[in-house]
Amino acid sequence: MTWDEYKGTLALNPSSICCCDKSELHVRYALLDGERDTPSLQKGRALHCALLEPQRFAESYEAADTRRTKKVVEAAAERGVELLLPQDFDVIVETALRASQNADLQRFIRAGQAEVSIFTGEHGCQCKGRLDWVSSDPLCILDVKTAREIDERNFSRAFYRYHYDVKLGLYQRWLQRLMGVPNIPVYLLLVENQGPWDCAVVPRCGGEPVPINDAVLMRGADKGLRWIERVQRCLESDVWPGVGDVDDWSLQTPSWEMDEEDLEVIVDDE
Repeated sequence: MTWDEYKGTLALNPSSICCCDKSELHVRYALLDGERDTPSLQKGRALHCALLEPQRFAESYEAADTRRTKKVVEAAAERGVELLLPQDFDVIVETALRASQNADLQRFIRAGQAEVSIFTGEHGCQCKGRLDWVSSDPLCILDVKTAREIDERNFSRAFYRYHYDVKLGLYQRWLQRLMGVPNIPVYLLLVENQGPWDCAVVPRCGGEPVPINDAVLMRGADKGLRWIERVQRCLESDVWPGVGDVDDWSLQTPSWEMDEEDLEVIVDDE
């Protein structure tokens, strides 16, 4: 299934499900408006392709010789090619070259399938997902994440901030169901989005990649299922609450924004 075909299928995907963390209204907007094809998304798709499908990348992407005008882009599309800005093309190639030298990555992509689309149901809702790579030997999910910082401390924060626990937990749950397999491990390929384009397969223990803890993924999937239940109720009632519909909303001031004198006043008032 091509990306355009997948995108055109009306169903809840993990990204739209996670909008429920803001409000049900945000989920409705994500479903109706769809995922717009921004330059950032295009670069992300191209990088995934270069990393996991280098032959298809060579056939499907080119660096633009001139400005990417509408006419130039349309002419390239007729040839089945997407045009990238020259500087973006060079960075993607450099990143893929750097990753190709990673022995851990080669172990996971020696056999498998890229861009695997999956469809299933949860709580009466049609759901879908698109997995970056499903390895057949060993059987596992490999998800590619680009980030400014891929060190343990900073990426661990981003992992929960961007709900990767929910998204990967649902991917694991759905693929296990569809394949009839009790446990499919999940790994991450982290790639810096700027020089020197460092990369690593994580988590790691003793120098070797290990799967993401199943307890983390199960907890993430459970959170996603609760959000899907909320979306299902909205679909039935056609009522989509927003932030303005919550009963309580208070300003949460970080402790570092209060100096010692302010804190003393608060204590005395009590």
